[in-house]
Amino acid sequence: TGDMNINHLNAGGDVRLQAAGNIIDNESDSTAAIATTAGDLLLRAESAVEGVTVNNPLRVSLSEGSRLSAEIVGNMHLEQVALNTLYIDQVNVGGNAKIEAPTAGILVDIISATGTVALQAQDSILAANQPNELNVQGSAINLQSEIGSIGAFTNYLDVELLSDGVISATALQGDIYINSSNNDLKVAEIEAG
Repeated sequence: TGDMNINHLNAGGDVRLQAAGNIIDNESDSTAAIATTAGDLLLRAESAVEGVTVNNPLRVSLSEGSRLSAEIVGNMHLEQVALNTLYIDQVNVGGNAKIEAPTAGILVDIISATGTVALQAQDSILAANQPNELNVQGSAINLQSEIGSIGAFTNYLDVELLSDGVISATALQGDIYINSSNNDLKVAEIEAG
């Protein structure tokens, strides 16, 4: 089938994984299936990146300064289990993309999906690149921060909705700074603390 099943993979440098099928996390505990202490993570899959069951993610632990890049034909569900900010460098997904950082923040250069993009973090979800450069693109966008902000006053999170999609953004204890310079911004729900 071309699937790559992962129990635990630890590296002191870069990790690059490529599969003709799915990249699957075989476990579901709180430890990482893929950990790198000083390098970047590159994922390429001709199908999906996910956990062993439908609702489980691929668990990763990327160190401070490490970057996540991915080219995924299908859906992607990934969770940063480390306490430091997850840096999304360049992620392209042919289906839905869901990235979670339940104990950290997310720094986004660019993530693009033909389906829904869902980013969920405990801390802030911020733009990594210059103002007015696209950060999040999808047919629908869902952004959630538990204790931080979404975007910043000096560098808004730049989004683009495809087709007839809508955006939802929730920052329960923070501010929301979102910009859509190319298309209309259709809002389902915006809630800031």
